[in-house]
Formats: sequence, structure tokens, C-alpha cells
Amino acid sequence: MSAPALQEKKKILGFALVSSCLLAAVSLLLKRSDWAAGVVLGTAAGLVNFYFLFHNLSRISGPAKSPGSLTARFFVRYLFLASVFFLAFRCSWIHFLSFVLGFFLVHLSLGVVSLIRLIRSAK
Repeated sequence: MSAPALQEKKKILGFALVSSCLLAAVSLLLKRSDWAAGVVLGTAAGLVNFYFLFHNLSRISGPAKSPGSLTARFFVRYLFLASVFFLAFRCSWIHFLSFVLGFFLVHLSLGVVSLIRLIRSAK
């Protein structure tokens, strides 16, 4: 893995964690612990998903592997996501909308980091 890719991954991780903590703190200040739990757990699930996706995509660009093992890894990732979303939907102490928001904070972080990189490269 190249050093710039690792730096971008760290920026995305940092932005997602800071955003999650801020939203959880605001939720706790508003006395909504179910929202805080949803945001934190959703961000954790999003980060695990991001890690597995990043790891699988780096394997694709590396030495040739059997397509079956890569396909199996993608299906395992989707099975993990389906079970996590199902549990978040079923648990009464997690607000499902905040879980989804936390999950997409990782995607938002990826977009913000990419936008910052585009703006800096245009200068």
C-alpha cells in the first residue's frame, strides 16, 4: 500500500471519528442516548465496511488471486452488513435513523477528503 493512500485512509478515519463524536455529544446533550448509540455504532460499522472494502480492493490491484476467493470476501462483507443493519433495526436502544446516519458519515468523510484533495490539486 502506498504512503499517500495510507495518509488518505487516515484522514478519512479521523474525519469520520471526529464527526461521529461530535454528533454523539450533541445527542447526549439533547438527552437522546439512543441517537448517540446509533451514530457511534453506525460509524463503527461503516469503518469496518470501509476497511474490508479497502483491503479487498487493494488485493485486486495486487498479485493475481482466484476470482472465487474475492467474490466470497465481497459476499461475506455484505452478509456482515446485512446482519449489522438487521440488529440495529431490531434493537430498541439504537435509533435506526441515527445508525444509518453514522454509517454514511464514513462516506461523507470520503467525499470531503476527496473534495479537499481536488481543490488543492487545482491550485
